[in-house]
Amino acid sequence: PLHGIPYGLKDIISVPHYKTTWGSKSFKDQVLHIEAWVYQRLKSAGAVLVAKLVSGSLAYDDIWFGGRTRNPWNIEEFSTGSSAGPAACISAVGSETVGSMTLPASRCGVTALRPTFGVVGRTGVMSISESLVVPNSSFCAPTTPFGNESMVALEFIFHLFNRISLALSVEVQRIVRLFWILLWEKIQMISHQVTLLSVILF
Repeated sequence: PLHGIPYGLKDIISVPHYKTTWGSKSFKDQVLHIEAWVYQRLKSAGAVLVAKLVSGSLAYDDIWFGGRTRNPWNIEEFSTGSSAGPAACISAVGSETVGSMTLPASRCGVTALRPTFGVVGRTGVMSISESLVVPNSSFCAPTTPFGNESMVALEFIFHLFNRISLALSVEVQRIVRLFWILLWEKIQMISHQVTLLSVILF
């Protein structure tokens, strides 16, 4: 369905035989022999990876060990955000924790589709935040010139099992939280009863 369509991946997304530097000088020669979920899905759909795109150092801001990513429409300005590289490209997959996709996309005039956390598999992707407690935990998302193209890309990187497992994980967390609340209330009630008993006896 995406046969022959070129695209780029943010340089925190691992692809075998490609450097995955995470935008950091400490990892500038790093090669991870892992196929990220999004890469696997796009490859199976026929899309052609043509470049790994600049990421801010450790997926933070637009400064990396090679400098800063400039806005392709005005090279006097910077793209901003750790997904500055994907935003400066026409067709790419980036990631976001807090504004890393949406801010540079708005500056570079492309559409960034920000899916719900867990919709896209993050296997093989460096992540700042893994916690479900954080509302904006890291996730992958496509950037394209138009919104309908982003929807097509999302259809192929959608991870049904990941979404189901996330929903189950959230439900398990809710049950565990409820258990601890009930346990704490029970402990407080017993403590109160012991206090009353000690007052009566003494």
